[in-house]
Amino acid sequence: MEEKEMGTQAEAGAQEEQARQESHQERISGQELIQELDRLGHKVAEVVEIAWNSEQRKHIQEDLRRGLSALVANLEQGLQEVSQKPQTREILEKAEDVAESVGEKVRSSKVAQELAAGLVQGLRALSERMDRLAAELQEKQPTSQGDAETGEQEIPIDRE
Repeated sequence: MEEKEMGTQAEAGAQEEQARQESHQERISGQELIQELDRLGHKVAEVVEIAWNSEQRKHIQEDLRRGLSALVANLEQGLQEVSQKPQTREILEKAEDVAESVGEKVRSSKVAQELAAGLVQGLRALSERMDRLAAELQEKQPTSQGDAETGEQEIPIDRE
């Protein structure tokens, strides 16, 4: 009888240990997710900072500023011309009806579910690409003024 009780106690102890291990693995999985999101956030910030400080960005910004100003002027002129025509109101009403109909169909379709799954995959791929881009940008630019002058280079250490 004592052997039977000891066997039952051993089984209960093994089950408790397995439950503790599963709980520990779930916590690790959650921690890994948080760490990965944190890592991605840091990489995005790093890439944005490097890109923001580049001369190419400054040129692109000025080109965009000029282009957007021209676009706004053209749109304002076009809207004034179109708004003066009587057919405009009729066309706008038909466009609103079509937009509502299409919106309802999209919301009720399988597309929304597939879009969510695709978004998750895209975010994973983006994270990997951001890692590579950050590494490439780091290799191309000196880390500080002193490094450029002395020729020293900082070697990043992967913490994984």
